Amino acid sequence: GNRMGQAECIKVQGIVDRERGQLERAGDELYKGMAAFQALENDLGVAECELELALVHQRQGDTARARRGLEDSIRLFQQVGAAGDVKRGQALLAEMAA
Repeated sequence: GNRMGQAECIKVQGIVDRERGQLERAGDELYKGMAAFQALENDLGVAECELELALVHQRQGDTARARRGLEDSIRLFQQVGAAGDVKRGQALLAEMAA
């Protein structure tokens, strides 16, 4: 099997669950996705999961945890040179602070 594809599918399932309001399941899927990307040493995938997980925490009302997750994802995005994702994370962080 394609482990990268599987990790990507797990991440997307977590996003879909979050959008459907299934926040606990979304969190579980995104943590699984993050672990899968970590095993593949894919920092971009880890950062994407971290950002999506932060949005789950935000919806659950855990703003402090959401903010930490966004900050972590922004750092990882910077390390891998994903400028667009850095901007997205910073915009979400700014929205949270407003």
